[in-house]
Amino acid sequence: MHIVVEPRLVRRVVKAELGLVGFGAAIPHRESWVTERERLLELCSPRELGVGASELPPRVMLIAHPDSSGAEAEAEIVREVL
Repeated sequence: MHIVVEPRLVRRVVKAELGLVGFGAAIPHRESWVTERERLLELCSPRELGVGASELPPRVMLIAHPDSSGAEAEAEIVREVL
């Protein structure tokens, strides 16, 4: 399952999982990240994710949405990442 979220949430999860600290830390994989449900819920609330905790599978792919919005933009991101 993938979830399109704000880019800051992807950065938050990547920084936490890689142990990166500091404001200016270089963050790899800023556009997408795969993580475990439990770890994701430690770092982000279901409200931030836009999905209930019970709806999340064991592994989740986070995809940072672009500045544009809408279903077409989301579909384009998924095509690029997958």
